[in-house]
Amino acid sequence: MQQFSFDFRDPVFAVDGWRLSCQVISFENTYGLPASAEVRRDDEATAIATGQLTWAGGQRAAAGSARIDARRTDDGIELTVAASMPRRIRCTKLIVGGLPDGELLGHRWSRQPVTRGGTTVHYPSTTHTALVFLDCGEGEHI
Repeated sequence: MQQFSFDFRDPVFAVDGWRLSCQVISFENTYGLPASAEVRRDDEATAIATGQLTWAGGQRAAAGSARIDARRTDDGIELTVAASMPRRIRCTKLIVGGLPDGELLGHRWSRQPVTRGGTTVHYPSTTHTALVFLDCGEGEHI
């Protein structure tokens, strides 16, 4: 899948110090969450959900739903993305912003610095699992 060179204007949701957004990608288009997505928080989790998707930089609406679930763990946060729509979904994309400097582990079978503009991780092509880690130095990993 190729990455686009323009800003989708996806809303960014602040969750426990993380900046999260997501996209739903069909075989025909890329969809995002509207800024009006409902955010529910409790002591252990945050759920971001919408019953409608957007496209064209948020200017158009589309049938479908998406959800980001963030659950606190002893050493961080567990994230899950789910989506549905009438069109066949190719994949979902979780966008994580505001990460500290560090190197990705598990991307292209080696350590790789996160670039200033961000780093795109493709599974299964450039990663051997759907899980990568960020080495922040001094034994700290995300």
